[in-house]
Amino acid sequence: MTTFPAVVTVQPDRRPQRGSASVETLLVTILVVTVVLTGFQVMLLFAGRNAARDAANAAVIAGAVERGSVQAAEAEARARLERAGGTSLLFDSQVEVRADTRTVTCTVTGEIISIVPFVPITVRQTATAPLERFYTPDEPLGWLGTNP
Repeated sequence: MTTFPAVVTVQPDRRPQRGSASVETLLVTILVVTVVLTGFQVMLLFAGRNAARDAANAAVIAGAVERGSVQAAEAEARARLERAGGTSLLFDSQVEVRADTRTVTCTVTGEIISIVPFVPITVRQTATAPLERFYTPDEPLGWLGTNP
């Protein structure tokens, strides 16, 4: 009958591991910094999109009212962008307002600050609203072609 020893001893690896803590600390630090900077970039992206969307919405409201105009819509969009942070949040911004017989459309485009150098991030938001028009009881409803 074969007997096995009750305790098996394993010799630990006695090789020197100098510098392993430094490498682990470096890798964890790089990971943490990357996560934090990505969070900041996402925050800037959402702030820029919200500012552009707010400016586009305000512009179509200003242009869609009965006495509104394309110039009033553009002025309102630029004023909203300035109040939202101006060029410190959304720089190289362009406001384009188009109006036809039924609708007014505003598109706001600009670049947000990029944490990664030489990588531009462009934000573009568009809003559309129907033109406000009041009809007299004897006037046809225009594009519907019928009276109420």
